[in-house]
Amino acid sequence: MWINRSSFLQGLADWDKIRAVKQAVSVPVFANGNILYQSDIDACLKATGADGVMSAEGQLYNPALFAGIEHPLTSPEYDSDTQILIRHPRHADLALEYLDIVKDLKTTTSVSGIKGHLFKIMRPGLVREVDLREKLGRVKINPKGVKEGLQAYADVCLEMKERMDVCSFFFLLVAPLTLSSFLSSAMQKWRRVPHSRTLSLLNLLPESK
Repeated sequence: MWINRSSFLQGLADWDKIRAVKQAVSVPVFANGNILYQSDIDACLKATGADGVMSAEGQLYNPALFAGIEHPLTSPEYDSDTQILIRHPRHADLALEYLDIVKDLKTTTSVSGIKGHLFKIMRPGLVREVDLREKLGRVKINPKGVKEGLQAYADVCLEMKERMDVCSFFFLLVAPLTLSSFLSSAMQKWRRVPHSRTLSLLNLLPESK
């Protein structure tokens, strides 16, 4: 069985209640809630005693939430540049990859579903690049020709990516940093990090250790 937030999309999951359920039943229990970073996975398992952890809404905002999970927090490679980009890839790249997946699917994805996913994936940049947010909102695709109309979405993602590239170049030119310092700086708006509905922290949360 799986346990998640007690009220729909509001508040935080009560891990104590999940632990109580785990102690009361003999079937495997999967916890779901409050998983924003990989460090939350270990914390949840320890707090609940659950057999596993799932994430739903968290992965809508950061599809890379479980990427690179084979490297534990205590691993020397965990804070390497490579692993940081695996866990927190640039959201425009994720958005373009998502569109490629939609295009390759044998089934048709709903237009509203595609747009909704793009708004979530690119949220950190769209909060600041208001013109691109409005442009994405204005995209209209014929439901009978979804795959043929995906380029309109891709154009917005590519423009976001271009702005990211330009901004990254000038930022590093002025203030050369290690990648870990770079991703902890004002450039956080370009990488994909969790969105907390309850606390409205957008992409400003530092990764917990």
